Amino acid sequence: MKKRFGQNFMVDPGARQRIVDLLDTPLDSKVWEIGPGLGAITQLILQRGFHVTAFELDFGFSRVLSEEFSQEEHFHLVEGDARKTWKQVAADHGIPQAIIGNLPYRSASEILESLIQGGCHPGVILATLQKEGAQRIAARVGEKNYSSYSVIMQTHYQPEIVGDIGGTAFFPEPEVTSSIIRLSRISGSTVEGDPLPAWYYRMVKAAFSSRRKTLQNNLRHWIARESDSMPGIDLPLIARAGSDMGITLNQRAETLSPEEYRRWAGNIQALAAG
Repeated sequence: MKKRFGQNFMVDPGARQRIVDLLDTPLDSKVWEIGPGLGAITQLILQRGFHVTAFELDFGFSRVLSEEFSQEEHFHLVEGDARKTWKQVAADHGIPQAIIGNLPYRSASEILESLIQGGCHPGVILATLQKEGAQRIAARVGEKNYSSYSVIMQTHYQPEIVGDIGGTAFFPEPEVTSSIIRLSRISGSTVEGDPLPAWYYRMVKAAFSSRRKTLQNNLRHWIARESDSMPGIDLPLIARAGSDMGITLNQRAETLSPEEYRRWAGNIQALAAG
């Protein structure tokens, strides 16, 4: 049976063990698992002594997990879409030390962006996802896959593609190769909250909205849309904020690094505050 997108269970014990071994987080840490399925990796994490909160969308899998781990003191199941439920869990219990997940191909990027843009920045994120998705996260300035997604993820994390996993390690066997990616929080990034301006991620996405256009053209439209929520910020101010860094609005979005976007946004905010 072939399945291109959606949830694929990791049936290779060696691959599961390899992933858990990469979770070098102190014992007793809080770990969130996204998409546990039938709980094969969940069991390994619990055996390591972690406190596990599992987010599962499928009702049938949730029932199996509830039965399988009903006696586990350090297991908590959250039913429903993780993108819609994680904020309440974080509000009630705090941000975890690590997140692990065999992420569905179709929604992996949305799940990760929801966490990062929502201010959930654990020390480590360890994910298995489609190879192309991992390459987009880890892409560097000027590379073909470098995008707003790369910038958003690398604003807070240093990505490392640890290795690939072939389709035979999963059931149903997918028609794509998966990659294991380890995201390590950059020193200085906060665990709770986000010190960046509220509009930072929208600015980054606007900068990449048309890759053939310059920053000036792309950001002009963004400012026009958000002028009411960003008093004092206009195109000349944005240009001035970048000038000390050697940034000009005649550049294209893919020529700037995540660190440059972050510093630029800080300069803009400081100038606007006057």
